[in-house]
Amino acid sequence: MDRGGLTGRKSGADPAGTADQDSADQDSADQDSAVQSGAGHDSDFESFVSLAEPRLRRAYLGVVGVDRMPDAVAEALAFAWENWAQVSAMGNPVGYVFRVGQSRTRAPKRPRLFRVEPSHIPDIEPGLHDALVGLPQKQRTAVWLAHGCGWSHAEVAEVLDVSTSTVSTHVNRGLLRLRTTMGVSPND
Repeated sequence: MDRGGLTGRKSGADPAGTADQDSADQDSADQDSAVQSGAGHDSDFESFVSLAEPRLRRAYLGVVGVDRMPDAVAEALAFAWENWAQVSAMGNPVGYVFRVGQSRTRAPKRPRLFRVEPSHIPDIEPGLHDALVGLPQKQRTAVWLAHGCGWSHAEVAEVLDVSTSTVSTHVNRGLLRLRTTMGVSPND
């Protein structure tokens, strides 16, 4: 095979080398047409990234933690780029790539939710970090997406591939556990 087996032709089939030149000319023409037809692809994808990236960053922060958040965003957007034809046709492409990034960066260790110690962040209850990390992952994810990121229960349900009533259950149980852990009543 020529060129290390990339073209599938056996070497020696065209001793004059004209087939290689014809193939190179065809490859160049194919690349030119791909560039011309891909202009819309790039523009649509750039628009998607400008809208999706901030949402993904906020969502991953509470789900995978500050250390894995950049990797999860990169994995999600790389998958979206590689599969843009399918992703762009989806009803909730951000939710889908959220799950992809979450799956590809899964780690068994406890996530770190903040870059600095929570006690040094104004407007954050010092015990919130430990209380959030102490929640089961499904509850922590549902609470973070619904309350930390402002997603509707329907959006969270679509991302987690569960029903909205399941999301409500996870959120309610998670909030109850947070209140209990932090010694706060719902009326405070």
